[in-house]
Amino acid sequence: MNVSIEKLPNSRIRLRVEVPAGDVQPFLESAAREFSKESPPKGFRPGTVPFDVMRNVVGDAPIAERAAKALVHKTYVEVLLERDDIEAIGSPEVEVESVAFGQPWVYRATVAVLPDVTLGNYRGVRGTRRTVSIESPEVERELETLQRMRASYLTVPRAAQRGDRVEVDIVGTVDRVPIEPGMQRRQPVLLGESRVIQGFEEHLVGMKEGETKKFPLTFPEQHHESALRGKTVEFTVTMGTIQQRILPTLDDAFAKGLGNFQSLADLKEKLTSSMRDEKEQREQERLHQELLEQVIQGTTFGPFPEILIERELETMVGELEEGLADMDLSFDTYLAQIKKTKEDIRAGMREQAVRRIRAGLVLRVVAKLEGISSTDEEVESEVNEVLKKFPGTAKEAVGKLDIEDLRGLTAGTIRNRKVFALFESLARKNGSER
Repeated sequence: MNVSIEKLPNSRIRLRVEVPAGDVQPFLESAAREFSKESPPKGFRPGTVPFDVMRNVVGDAPIAERAAKALVHKTYVEVLLERDDIEAIGSPEVEVESVAFGQPWVYRATVAVLPDVTLGNYRGVRGTRRTVSIESPEVERELETLQRMRASYLTVPRAAQRGDRVEVDIVGTVDRVPIEPGMQRRQPVLLGESRVIQGFEEHLVGMKEGETKKFPLTFPEQHHESALRGKTVEFTVTMGTIQQRILPTLDDAFAKGLGNFQSLADLKEKLTSSMRDEKEQREQERLHQELLEQVIQGTTFGPFPEILIERELETMVGELEEGLADMDLSFDTYLAQIKKTKEDIRAGMREQAVRRIRAGLVLRVVAKLEGISSTDEEVESEVNEVLKKFPGTAKEAVGKLDIEDLRGLTAGTIRNRKVFALFESLARKNGSER
């Protein structure tokens, strides 16, 4: 095949592919054979009709059209595999130039490609991983959180106090018009922790079961409900059940009840270790982003084809949908709650999508320049670890996943991890002053 490449604006190229006549003939014969299977002439078995006979029966144009589709599909993929300087995105726009029988066939394929990326002095990155420590008050706060999570509640015949869990009926109005969602019945509120809106819970303290109270509250300008920002809402609240929180004693028995802990001291030690690991992970992520941002700032990018941005937006919306599903919330319900459309969401994500694309391109190019990649053994090892997390057998897990997509994603993750390790090594060598 003869292939020429023409660069076009906005990160697009046009390939002109010329396929020799001898390489075209098998596609013509295959097309004719397919026609013979569908409607063989009288006296012939399906699929056994000679090429020249089917050519006379069907005509050149239908055979050429079918052959061209198969030829373009196969040869276009072959061109991309043979040329490591072409990184195409999406499907090409194909224009057939010549399909004369007995002659070379020529077609043009126009396709978006990854933009040109010119790195700056990425080996000059600077930065330092900060020392991480866990203080005793942090551990105590974590213990208190565990303690509150395992609290029991006892209904009491007294006025509500801070720390109580209460149920209230709420009606909110603005200029005597009920606000969304209007009346809420038996709304649970944990006094001092729920934070319905600043000042709301303070009005509930001291109320007794069955008591009704009216009070105004002005919503902040930054409230998530734009229609309520700065508005004064008249609340009418009727107190229902009042329950006192009973906290368990923080002792060895409490620790053992949480799981595989020998004592309260053992629980504190393992909490400290876990919290330190989490802080170190966050610090590593912070440093990685700082170093990557330095490299991005020194990099020049060609124009991004729109299809590249669209793909990243689709990925980001998919991630949002998965996150909502984990919270048992549908995407449509979420959109209704925030009063936005999918198009609004995509528009708001566009700037972040561009940042993610820049980061991905930089990591990809640095890996290529440094000869960084993942090995088959590394990929298989991590894929197997992922499969272990699925219930049932590995075979059942494979049936639920696109295993090739998983391998590709894993290979990219390992490669990026190695690039970040390179950045850290360079940063240590270069020092923290910038």
